[in-house]
Amino acid sequence: MPTRSAELKNLMITALAAFRSTDQMPIPSDPPSASPATPSALWPRARAQKWPTLICWRFGLRGDEFVLIMRPLRWGDTVDSFAVHIRDARVPDAEACCSVVRRSISELCILDHHADPATLELWLANKTIANMQRWIREHHVLVAGDGSAILGVAAMTSLGEIILNYVSPAARFRGVSKALVRGLEARAAKLGIPQLKLQSTATARRFYHAVGYTACGPPTPAFGVTLGQPMQKRLCQ
Repeated sequence: MPTRSAELKNLMITALAAFRSTDQMPIPSDPPSASPATPSALWPRARAQKWPTLICWRFGLRGDEFVLIMRPLRWGDTVDSFAVHIRDARVPDAEACCSVVRRSISELCILDHHADPATLELWLANKTIANMQRWIREHHVLVAGDGSAILGVAAMTSLGEIILNYVSPAARFRGVSKALVRGLEARAAKLGIPQLKLQSTATARRFYHAVGYTACGPPTPAFGVTLGQPMQKRLCQ
């Protein structure tokens, strides 16, 4: 068991991480060996010393479930109160997943669709509850959850193609996309898939570069005025 001073040191390291942009914060490939949570007993001390608002970050495993913690810390929080859980999507999740995907495209992908009605219509046409139910049954679909709310959706085929990775506008810059991609990569490794491929939007291109994906061809026409950038990443075996 780590000592209280070690716990405090870990918390201070986390505090320093707050000065970094959350969308650039790396996620370790392996879960940390330290204790999985900072004791809530430290929060009163932090409050008494008027520590600044923190970004609390931790990545670990709970069974086959990934657990990511990354959001502004509010006094009185416990670790479990702000954990984002990555789990397999279930068919009853389809409506909420569909809503997240459609809102993400409409509100966060303006750099791609330029608010062009015809492009949006084409892009959203197959983002239906019925199709989402089918994708959940046929592919590897993961969701990021915060309590009962679904914050993000990602999907991968059995051949290693990432076909969905969308985050709710309300959850942007909380590390949800990173957690989803790491979850898909872990699933692919477990299935023996050596390489992942995807078609990136212009909006997401910088994100995929940051997590290790590289361009593998020229952009190709997608929905309406949008272009998809082929990208790939070879997984460590």
